[in-house]
Amino acid sequence: MTHEARSEIPTRFMRYFDLRDAFGKPGCPVCRLLEEGSRRNLDNLLYERVNDPGTRDVLRASRGFCNWHAWMLREILHSASGVSILYSDFLVETIRSLKRLAEQPPAASPLRRLWARLGGPRGPAPLRVRERRPPCPACHGWPSEAHDLQTLVAFLEDSEFGAAYERSDGLCLPHLERALSLASPATAIRLLEITVPRLEHLKWELEEFGRKRDYRYAGEERGEEGTAWLRAIEFFVGKPQVFGNDRGGLLPAAAETPAPSPATCPVPADGVERLQFELARARQRLQEVTRAWTEESSRAAALHYQVTQLREEKRRLEFIVAGLRGGDQAWNSLAEHLREQVQALQQRIVELEGRTEVQPGAADGG
Repeated sequence: MTHEARSEIPTRFMRYFDLRDAFGKPGCPVCRLLEEGSRRNLDNLLYERVNDPGTRDVLRASRGFCNWHAWMLREILHSASGVSILYSDFLVETIRSLKRLAEQPPAASPLRRLWARLGGPRGPAPLRVRERRPPCPACHGWPSEAHDLQTLVAFLEDSEFGAAYERSDGLCLPHLERALSLASPATAIRLLEITVPRLEHLKWELEEFGRKRDYRYAGEERGEEGTAWLRAIEFFVGKPQVFGNDRGGLLPAAAETPAPSPATCPVPADGVERLQFELARARQRLQEVTRAWTEESSRAAALHYQVTQLREEKRRLEFIVAGLRGGDQAWNSLAEHLREQVQALQQRIVELEGRTEVQPGAADGG
Protein backbone atom coordinates (compact mmCIF):
# COMPACT_ATOMS: atom_id res chain seq x y z
CA MET A 1 0.00 0.00 0.00
CA THR A 2 1.37 3.40 -0.99
CA HIS A 3 2.14 6.15 1.52
CA GLU A 4 -0.59 8.33 -0.03
CA ALA A 5 -3.18 5.57 0.38
CA ARG A 6 -2.13 4.96 4.01
CA SER A 7 -2.49 8.65 4.82
CA GLU A 8 -6.22 8.47 4.03
CA ILE A 9 -6.90 5.55 6.40
CA PRO A 10 -8.22 6.40 9.88
CA THR A 11 -5.59 5.63 12.53
CA ARG A 12 -7.86 3.21 14.38
CA PHE A 13 -8.02 0.96 11.28
CA MET A 14 -4.35 1.14 10.28
CA ARG A 15 -3.46 -2.12 12.01
CA TYR A 16 -6.01 -3.96 9.85
CA PHE A 17 -3.97 -3.19 6.75
CA ASP A 18 -0.64 -3.73 8.50
CA LEU A 19 -1.80 -7.23 9.46
CA ARG A 20 -3.01 -7.92 5.93
CA ASP A 21 0.45 -7.06 4.64
CA ALA A 22 2.14 -9.18 7.35
CA PHE A 23 -0.03 -12.20 6.45
CA GLY A 24 1.83 -12.42 3.15
CA LYS A 25 5.26 -12.71 4.83
CA PRO A 26 6.89 -15.66 6.65
CA GLY A 27 6.37 -16.28 10.35
CA CYS A 28 4.00 -15.01 13.03
CA PRO A 29 2.45 -11.76 11.72
CA VAL A 30 2.24 -10.13 15.16
CA CYS A 31 5.90 -10.92 15.91
CA ARG A 32 6.82 -9.44 12.54
CA LEU A 33 4.89 -6.23 13.20
CA LEU A 34 6.58 -5.92 16.60
CA GLU A 35 9.98 -6.21 14.95
CA GLU A 36 9.18 -3.81 12.13
CA GLY A 37 7.55 -1.33 14.49
CA SER A 38 10.55 -1.42 16.84
CA ARG A 39 12.95 -0.71 13.98
CA ARG A 40 10.82 2.17 12.69
CA ASN A 41 10.54 3.74 16.13
CA LEU A 42 14.22 3.33 16.93
CA ASP A 43 15.09 4.83 13.57
CA ASN A 44 12.74 7.75 14.26
CA LEU A 45 14.25 8.25 17.71
CA LEU A 46 17.82 8.32 16.43
CA TYR A 47 17.13 10.78 13.65
CA GLU A 48 14.45 13.04 15.10
CA ARG A 49 14.35 12.79 18.91
CA VAL A 50 17.87 12.00 20.01
CA ASN A 51 18.29 15.57 21.38
CA ASP A 52 14.75 15.90 22.75
CA PRO A 53 15.02 16.60 26.54
CA GLY A 54 11.95 14.53 27.43
CA THR A 55 13.16 11.55 25.43
CA ARG A 56 16.61 11.78 26.98
CA ASP A 57 15.13 11.87 30.51
CA VAL A 58 13.13 8.69 29.87
CA LEU A 59 16.11 6.88 28.33
CA ARG A 60 18.49 8.08 31.03
CA ALA A 61 16.21 6.70 33.74
CA SER A 62 16.03 3.28 32.04
CA ARG A 63 19.73 3.32 31.07
CA GLY A 64 18.75 2.97 27.46
CA PHE A 65 17.14 -0.10 26.01
CA CYS A 66 16.79 -3.79 26.77
CA ASN A 67 19.22 -6.29 25.24
CA TRP A 68 16.99 -6.92 22.19
CA HIS A 69 16.37 -3.28 21.28
CA ALA A 70 19.89 -2.16 22.15
CA TRP A 71 21.41 -4.62 19.67
CA MET A 72 18.70 -3.79 17.15
CA LEU A 73 20.26 -0.32 16.94
CA ARG A 74 23.16 -1.91 15.08
CA GLU A 75 20.79 -2.92 12.28
CA ILE A 76 19.67 0.66 11.62
CA LEU A 77 21.53 2.45 8.86
CA HIS A 78 23.89 5.22 10.02
CA SER A 79 22.94 4.71 13.67
CA ALA A 80 26.44 5.13 15.13
CA SER A 81 26.20 8.90 15.65
CA GLY A 82 22.87 8.82 17.49
CA VAL A 83 23.92 5.82 19.59
CA SER A 84 27.14 7.62 20.58
CA ILE A 85 25.18 10.66 21.76
CA LEU A 86 22.75 8.59 23.82
CA TYR A 87 25.23 6.25 25.47
CA SER A 88 27.61 9.07 26.28
CA ASP A 89 24.74 10.59 28.24
CA PHE A 90 23.97 7.26 29.93
CA LEU A 91 27.60 6.89 30.99
CA VAL A 92 27.61 10.31 32.67
CA GLU A 93 24.71 9.27 34.92
CA THR A 94 26.07 5.77 35.51
CA ILE A 95 29.52 7.05 36.52
CA ARG A 96 27.89 9.53 38.90
CA SER A 97 25.81 6.76 40.50
CA LEU A 98 28.80 4.44 40.92
CA LYS A 99 30.82 7.20 42.55
CA ARG A 100 28.02 7.80 45.03
CA LEU A 101 28.06 4.10 45.90
CA ALA A 102 31.80 4.21 46.55
CA GLU A 103 31.37 7.17 48.91
CA GLN A 104 28.58 5.59 50.97
CA PRO A 105 29.59 3.86 54.24
CA PRO A 106 28.38 0.28 54.48
CA ALA A 107 25.03 0.21 56.21
CA ALA A 108 24.01 -2.27 58.87
CA SER A 109 21.49 -3.83 56.54
CA PRO A 110 19.95 -7.34 56.62
CA LEU A 111 22.17 -8.13 53.65
CA ARG A 112 25.30 -7.19 55.65
CA ARG A 113 24.20 -9.27 58.66
CA LEU A 114 23.53 -12.26 56.42
CA TRP A 115 26.91 -11.78 54.77
CA ALA A 116 28.67 -11.85 58.17
CA ARG A 117 26.66 -14.89 59.34
CA LEU A 118 27.68 -16.83 56.21
CA GLY A 119 31.34 -16.10 56.94
CA GLY A 120 31.96 -13.72 54.11
CA PRO A 121 35.39 -12.06 53.84
CA ARG A 122 36.09 -8.98 55.91
CA GLY A 123 35.27 -5.67 54.43
CA PRO A 124 32.09 -4.02 53.29
CA ALA A 125 29.21 -6.24 52.37
CA PRO A 126 28.28 -6.39 48.69
CA LEU A 127 26.26 -3.42 47.54
CA ARG A 128 23.26 -3.56 45.32
CA VAL A 129 24.58 -1.74 42.28
CA ARG A 130 21.85 -2.69 39.83
CA GLU A 131 18.94 -0.66 41.14
CA ARG A 132 15.40 -1.10 39.95
CA ARG A 133 14.70 1.15 37.02
CA PRO A 134 11.91 1.83 34.54
CA PRO A 135 11.43 -0.75 31.77
CA CYS A 136 12.85 -0.40 28.28
CA PRO A 137 10.95 2.39 26.47
CA ALA A 138 11.00 0.41 23.23
CA CYS A 139 9.25 -2.52 24.93
CA HIS A 140 6.68 -0.55 26.93
CA GLY A 141 6.48 2.82 25.24
CA TRP A 142 5.54 1.73 21.72
CA PRO A 143 3.62 -1.55 22.04
CA SER A 144 1.14 -2.38 19.29
CA GLU A 145 0.91 -6.06 20.18
CA ALA A 146 -2.43 -5.81 22.04
CA HIS A 147 -3.96 -3.67 19.30
CA ASP A 148 -2.77 -6.12 16.62
CA LEU A 149 -4.32 -9.07 18.43
CA GLN A 150 -7.55 -7.16 19.06
CA THR A 151 -7.74 -6.30 15.36
CA LEU A 152 -7.06 -9.89 14.34
CA VAL A 153 -9.81 -11.40 16.47
CA ALA A 154 -12.23 -8.61 15.56
CA PHE A 155 -11.88 -9.17 11.81
CA LEU A 156 -11.19 -12.90 11.64
CA GLU A 157 -14.78 -13.59 10.61
CA ASP A 158 -14.44 -11.10 7.74
CA SER A 159 -14.20 -13.17 4.54
CA GLU A 160 -11.25 -11.35 2.96
CA PHE A 161 -9.32 -10.89 6.20
CA GLY A 162 -9.99 -14.47 7.34
CA ALA A 163 -8.92 -15.91 4.00
CA ALA A 164 -5.70 -13.89 4.11
CA TYR A 165 -4.98 -15.17 7.63
CA GLU A 166 -5.59 -18.78 6.53
CA ARG A 167 -2.95 -18.33 3.81
CA SER A 168 -0.43 -16.95 6.32
CA ASP A 169 1.91 -18.93 8.60
CA GLY A 170 -0.39 -18.12 11.53
CA LEU A 171 0.34 -16.93 15.06
CA CYS A 172 3.08 -18.28 17.27
CA LEU A 173 1.88 -20.07 20.40
CA PRO A 174 2.43 -17.13 22.83
CA HIS A 175 0.40 -14.81 20.60
CA LEU A 176 -2.17 -17.52 19.87
CA GLU A 177 -2.84 -17.97 23.60
CA ARG A 178 -3.28 -14.23 24.06
CA ALA A 179 -5.53 -13.98 20.99
CA LEU A 180 -7.73 -16.79 22.31
CA SER A 181 -8.12 -14.90 25.59
CA LEU A 182 -9.36 -11.85 23.67
CA ALA A 183 -11.64 -13.64 21.21
CA SER A 184 -15.32 -14.41 21.48
CA PRO A 185 -16.19 -18.13 21.71
CA ALA A 186 -17.10 -18.30 18.01
CA THR A 187 -13.93 -16.50 16.92
CA ALA A 188 -11.80 -18.66 19.22
CA ILE A 189 -13.24 -21.81 17.64
CA ARG A 190 -12.57 -20.40 14.18
CA LEU A 191 -8.98 -19.58 15.17
CA LEU A 192 -8.47 -23.13 16.44
CA GLU A 193 -10.03 -24.61 13.28
CA ILE A 194 -7.41 -22.78 11.25
CA THR A 195 -4.50 -23.54 13.58
CA VAL A 196 -4.84 -27.26 14.38
CA PRO A 197 -4.63 -28.57 10.76
CA ARG A 198 -1.62 -26.32 10.19
CA LEU A 199 0.12 -27.81 13.24
CA GLU A 200 -0.74 -31.34 12.13
CA HIS A 201 0.89 -30.61 8.79
CA LEU A 202 3.95 -29.19 10.59
CA LYS A 203 4.17 -32.40 12.65
CA TRP A 204 4.05 -34.45 9.44
CA GLU A 205 6.82 -32.29 7.96
CA LEU A 206 9.01 -32.89 11.01
CA GLU A 207 8.46 -36.64 10.73
CA GLU A 208 9.17 -36.50 7.00
CA PHE A 209 12.36 -34.54 7.68
CA GLY A 210 13.45 -37.21 10.15
CA ARG A 211 12.60 -40.02 7.73
CA LYS A 212 14.68 -38.50 4.93
CA ARG A 213 17.64 -38.23 7.31
CA ASP A 214 17.68 -42.04 7.32
CA TYR A 215 20.36 -43.32 4.92
CA ARG A 216 17.78 -45.58 3.27
CA TYR A 217 15.84 -42.55 2.01
CA ALA A 218 18.72 -40.07 1.71
CA GLY A 219 18.39 -40.07 -2.07
CA GLU A 220 14.86 -38.70 -2.01
CA GLU A 221 14.38 -35.10 -3.03
CA ARG A 222 14.13 -32.66 -0.10
CA GLY A 223 11.12 -30.35 0.09
CA GLU A 224 9.82 -27.66 2.42
CA GLU A 225 10.17 -30.06 5.35
CA GLY A 226 13.84 -29.02 5.44
CA THR A 227 12.87 -25.85 7.34
CA ALA A 228 10.16 -27.47 9.49
CA TRP A 229 12.39 -27.62 12.58
CA LEU A 230 12.94 -23.84 12.43
CA ARG A 231 9.24 -23.18 11.96
CA ALA A 232 8.48 -25.45 14.93
CA ILE A 233 10.82 -23.43 17.15
CA GLU A 234 9.23 -20.16 16.04
CA PHE A 235 5.75 -21.49 16.69
CA PHE A 236 6.54 -22.32 20.31
CA VAL A 237 8.56 -19.22 21.25
CA GLY A 238 7.89 -16.58 18.58
CA LYS A 239 10.51 -14.77 16.54
CA PRO A 240 14.01 -14.43 18.04
CA GLN A 241 14.21 -12.04 21.00
CA VAL A 242 10.57 -10.90 20.85
CA PHE A 243 9.74 -12.57 24.18
CA GLY A 244 13.21 -12.32 25.72
CA ASN A 245 14.45 -14.96 28.15
CA ASP A 246 13.62 -16.15 31.66
CA ARG A 247 16.93 -15.26 33.34
CA GLY A 248 15.39 -12.27 35.12
CA GLY A 249 12.56 -14.34 36.54
CA LEU A 250 9.33 -15.59 35.10
CA LEU A 251 7.36 -13.21 32.97
CA PRO A 252 4.34 -11.64 34.70
CA ALA A 253 1.32 -13.88 34.65
CA ALA A 254 -1.47 -12.97 32.30
CA ALA A 255 -3.62 -11.98 35.26
CA GLU A 256 -1.02 -9.42 36.38
CA THR A 257 -1.09 -7.70 33.00
CA PRO A 258 -4.73 -6.95 32.32
CA ALA A 259 -5.57 -7.64 28.70
CA PRO A 260 -8.12 -5.51 26.89
CA SER A 261 -11.53 -7.08 26.95
CA PRO A 262 -13.21 -8.15 23.72
CA ALA A 263 -15.59 -5.24 24.15
CA THR A 264 -12.72 -2.85 23.47
CA CYS A 265 -11.67 -4.57 20.26
CA PRO A 266 -11.63 -2.22 17.29
CA VAL A 267 -14.73 -2.69 15.15
CA PRO A 268 -15.92 -0.71 12.18
CA ALA A 269 -17.32 2.65 13.27
CA ASP A 270 -20.23 4.58 11.88
CA GLY A 271 -20.00 7.72 9.85
CA VAL A 272 -17.03 9.12 7.99
CA GLU A 273 -14.42 6.82 9.53
CA ARG A 274 -16.44 3.76 8.52
CA LEU A 275 -16.68 5.04 4.94
CA GLN A 276 -12.96 5.82 4.86
CA PHE A 277 -12.19 2.34 6.15
CA GLU A 278 -14.44 0.67 3.58
CA LEU A 279 -12.92 2.82 0.83
CA ALA A 280 -9.43 1.76 1.87
CA ARG A 281 -10.51 -1.90 1.92
CA ALA A 282 -12.02 -1.55 -1.55
CA ARG A 283 -8.80 0.02 -2.82
CA GLN A 284 -6.73 -2.73 -1.32
CA ARG A 285 -9.00 -5.35 -2.90
CA LEU A 286 -8.71 -3.56 -6.23
CA GLN A 287 -4.92 -3.62 -5.90
CA GLU A 288 -4.98 -7.34 -5.12
CA VAL A 289 -7.28 -8.09 -8.08
CA THR A 290 -5.19 -5.88 -10.34
CA ARG A 291 -2.00 -7.58 -9.18
CA ALA A 292 -3.53 -11.00 -9.76
CA TRP A 293 -4.79 -9.93 -13.19
CA THR A 294 -1.37 -8.52 -14.05
CA GLU A 295 0.31 -11.76 -13.00
CA GLU A 296 -2.17 -13.78 -15.03
CA SER A 297 -1.66 -11.44 -18.00
CA SER A 298 2.09 -11.81 -17.67
CA ARG A 299 1.76 -15.59 -17.55
CA ALA A 300 -0.59 -15.51 -20.56
CA ALA A 301 1.83 -13.27 -22.47
CA ALA A 302 4.71 -15.60 -21.63
CA LEU A 303 2.70 -18.60 -22.79
CA HIS A 304 1.69 -16.76 -25.97
CA TYR A 305 5.35 -15.96 -26.63
CA GLN A 306 6.30 -19.59 -26.09
CA VAL A 307 3.53 -20.73 -28.45
CA THR A 308 4.71 -18.21 -31.07
CA GLN A 309 8.28 -19.46 -30.70
CA LEU A 310 7.11 -23.05 -31.06
CA ARG A 311 5.14 -22.17 -34.18
CA GLU A 312 8.20 -20.48 -35.68
CA GLU A 313 10.29 -23.51 -34.80
CA LYS A 314 7.66 -25.76 -36.39
CA ARG A 315 7.68 -23.71 -39.60
CA ARG A 316 11.48 -23.76 -39.67
CA LEU A 317 11.53 -27.53 -39.27
CA GLU A 318 8.84 -27.92 -41.93
CA PHE A 319 10.95 -25.79 -44.30
CA ILE A 320 14.04 -27.90 -43.59
CA VAL A 321 12.06 -31.12 -44.12
CA ALA A 322 10.57 -29.73 -47.33
CA GLY A 323 14.06 -28.82 -48.48
CA LEU A 324 15.32 -32.25 -47.72
CA ARG A 325 12.38 -33.78 -49.54
CA GLY A 326 12.94 -31.41 -52.47
CA GLY A 327 16.59 -32.38 -52.52
CA ASP A 328 15.67 -36.04 -52.60
CA GLN A 329 13.34 -35.42 -55.54
CA ALA A 330 16.05 -33.50 -57.41
CA TRP A 331 18.57 -36.28 -56.85
CA ASN A 332 16.00 -38.85 -57.98
CA SER A 333 15.27 -36.86 -61.16
CA LEU A 334 18.99 -36.47 -61.91
CA ALA A 335 19.61 -40.16 -61.33
CA GLU A 336 16.72 -41.06 -63.59
CA HIS A 337 18.03 -38.68 -66.27
CA LEU A 338 21.50 -40.19 -66.03
CA ARG A 339 20.07 -43.68 -66.23
CA GLU A 340 18.20 -42.69 -69.40
CA GLN A 341 21.37 -41.25 -70.88
CA VAL A 342 23.33 -44.38 -70.02
CA GLN A 343 20.67 -46.55 -71.61
CA ALA A 344 20.66 -44.34 -74.70
CA LEU A 345 24.44 -44.53 -74.98
CA GLN A 346 24.36 -48.26 -74.51
CA GLN A 347 21.74 -48.53 -77.24
CA ARG A 348 23.82 -46.34 -79.48
CA ILE A 349 26.88 -48.48 -78.86
CA VAL A 350 24.93 -51.61 -79.75
CA GLU A 351 23.73 -49.97 -82.93
CA LEU A 352 27.24 -48.88 -83.89
CA GLU A 353 28.65 -52.31 -83.17
CA GLY A 354 25.96 -53.85 -85.41
CA ARG A 355 26.80 -51.57 -88.27
CA THR A 356 30.47 -52.33 -87.90
CA GLU A 357 29.84 -56.05 -88.25
CA VAL A 358 27.61 -55.57 -91.31
CA GLN A 359 29.97 -53.36 -93.39
CA PRO A 360 32.80 -55.94 -93.99
CA GLY A 361 30.35 -58.55 -95.24
CA ALA A 362 28.85 -56.11 -97.62
CA ALA A 363 32.35 -55.31 -98.97
CA ASP A 364 33.16 -59.00 -99.64
CA GLY A 365 29.91 -59.47 -101.45
CA GLY A 366 30.86 -56.62 -103.82
